[in-house]
Amino acid sequence: MKIVHAILFAVAFAAFGTVAVAAASTGTIRGNTKPHEQIIVVNEGSGAIVGVMSDSSGHFEAPDLPEGQYNVARARIPARTTGAPVFAGRVTDVVLPEN
Repeated sequence: MKIVHAILFAVAFAAFGTVAVAAASTGTIRGNTKPHEQIIVVNEGSGAIVGVMSDSSGHFEAPDLPEGQYNVARARIPARTTGAPVFAGRVTDVVLPEN
């Protein structure tokens, strides 16, 4: 019976340990801009692009980003970017330059 309990404990620990590691492998970029403005977030390593829209008070958030270096810009021409690192389990605040 002790062996069965040990096996069940090991399986449960492995399952929850995997979830904890997976959850900690992403981060968030957030900031403020003009209300209802499109924001583009580009991963410098992979080229992956995420688009988010600021809310009525100008707040935007791009959650669940893999760790890495990102460029953040307003989606208008010409756009100036801001570099933003993402670390697992952390939030990076950015201030976008005015165009």
